[in-house]
Amino acid sequence: MADRWQALAERRIVPIATIRAVAVALVSSLSFSSIASVTQGDIREAESTRYATGPLLFDYAQRLAQRLTPDTPPEIILDSVNLLARACVEIGRGDIALNALSNAITLAAQINDPMRLATLKQARSRAKFFMGLEAEAAVESSEAMSAQRAIAPSFAEHPDPTRLIDELFDYATIQRAVGGDGNSISSLRLIERLLPLSRVRARHEIGLDFGLADILQSFADYEPARKRLLSALEKAERSGEIGWLLELLHALTINELDRGDLVAAERSATRHLDTSRQQNSRLGEANAALSLAEIHRLQQDSARAYARAAEAVRLHDRLDDALVRASARRELALAAAATGRVEEAKKLLAEMLALRPENSSDHWAHRAAQLRTQIAIASKNGSDAIALRAREELLAYKRQASVTAAQIRALREYHEVNARELELEALLKQNAVSEVVIKRDQTRIFWQRVAITASLATLLAVGIALFLLARRANSLRVAAETDALTGVNSRAAILAAANSRCAEAQANGESLAVCVLDIDRFKQFNDTFGHAVGDRVLVHCVDIIRKTLRRNDAVGRIGGDEFLLVLRSVNEANAQVIIDRIVATIAREPLLHNREPLFVSVSAGIAEFEPGSESSMKQLIQRADRALLNAKQRGKNRVERFSMMVEQPAMGVV
Repeated sequence: MADRWQALAERRIVPIATIRAVAVALVSSLSFSSIASVTQGDIREAESTRYATGPLLFDYAQRLAQRLTPDTPPEIILDSVNLLARACVEIGRGDIALNALSNAITLAAQINDPMRLATLKQARSRAKFFMGLEAEAAVESSEAMSAQRAIAPSFAEHPDPTRLIDELFDYATIQRAVGGDGNSISSLRLIERLLPLSRVRARHEIGLDFGLADILQSFADYEPARKRLLSALEKAERSGEIGWLLELLHALTINELDRGDLVAAERSATRHLDTSRQQNSRLGEANAALSLAEIHRLQQDSARAYARAAEAVRLHDRLDDALVRASARRELALAAAATGRVEEAKKLLAEMLALRPENSSDHWAHRAAQLRTQIAIASKNGSDAIALRAREELLAYKRQASVTAAQIRALREYHEVNARELELEALLKQNAVSEVVIKRDQTRIFWQRVAITASLATLLAVGIALFLLARRANSLRVAAETDALTGVNSRAAILAAANSRCAEAQANGESLAVCVLDIDRFKQFNDTFGHAVGDRVLVHCVDIIRKTLRRNDAVGRIGGDEFLLVLRSVNEANAQVIIDRIVATIAREPLLHNREPLFVSVSAGIAEFEPGSESSMKQLIQRADRALLNAKQRGKNRVERFSMMVEQPAMGVV
């Protein structure tokens, strides 16, 4: 038995006997000797900042479990199981927590301990929530909170306010996830009133800031949410709450991503990753890697995004959270599509949907649609990409309509339903309200909610009608702005972009260069091999151009085999370095046709826009076109600059 116990302990899995007879039998059979019996003081020691992270708390709870003896009171056994279960969730092992808690609930019912029974049910709902069973978690969490409410005339008279506050935080989190924003806000307001009774007030103040920041974030009030998070982060650093420090760094990263500040988001995510590694937090390291993958993707750094996403998948696969494992695969699939790994992206899409079905939420359906669109674009399937983009935008609107409805509901409930609930609680505490008045107020709240629901339904119907009109217009816009064969900007779109960037350069005093690029002897490809091969030549050249250009540069097709490139913040000389690289790469990398290489070359002409000049974009393109003609006349497969054409006669060059 001792060998089996040691083996399980090494795997970080501790079997806990949670009905008294089984506990006595198990502990009696263990060969190790107990150092000292577990006391209530040992349980409360877990509240210390020394055990602020999941791994540290898990190790401490495991040691307590090993000290249980046949004489340990059942209340201590239950509290030990609750502590161990919460620690299991923190390290991503909710499956162990569920098994232990189910048996512990049986023991709590046997000894008729309503407070611990409610606490254990709340802990089980928390484990279910972090395993992705949100609906089940919401039902059990509500039942547990109702049981806690029945223990004392008011929450302020509860036997253990600190434990109650922890459970209110869990309840608020779960309610937010299932759309019960009003209940979540009510819980946070109640926590605010109970804070003076907490044994760990500093920790609970951090949790309150975090919860309120989450509410503000959902209302798109990003700056107030950020101030709350920074305030909580300062408190966590001052008090040594490492667990909260990791959670807040993750939340701050998300806030900065939503605000579009990628530099700040990368800084917070990197700090989150470093701190997680220092604290040996697998979950924190996995979440930070996933955040960095998303940041690099938004920075259009496909190689770094792919590497980080692969790391996130590897780290999350060591945990049991199906939701984040699915999210990690989605991020890796997006990076794979961006780097041309189409088949890998499709495989990851299938794994992602197996872990988390597409119909699990509107938000997840929209994210899956985004991935399908990117895979279609990477596959060079223009018609599928346009159709999938339209579906993606429809799902995006449905998701936004759902978010808007939740915001309206939360605001209304905050001002009306929550106020009535607090009023009812005060009246119940004073025992000065009759059953008739309570039912009347409950009926009033019910009809308020009916009215809110009816208003939201009307709002949603109007929104969908507007969206259908917008979708048709948007589909036409996408088709007009994108070249169907190559996926780059159409002629109209690139000319509009060129004029816009010319105006920006004039206003900001920055340099700008344009390049007209043409495929040499393109007609011969069509005449010799057919138009299908000619199309492949175009796509081959465009792929190399897009890989070589910088993130803020633009490219569009302005003729059959002619392309316009707009390069920001560069002069002619610097632009030539970039275009030379494109010309050399195309000449060096042949296109395979019937297993034989087809060598392609291009010629290009460059012209520079100087701030303060009177030149228009039309004139600039004409100059680049003249430089292109010069490149063609001088032997093709080369780059010519317009300014050099002007200077050559003075230099005596023929």
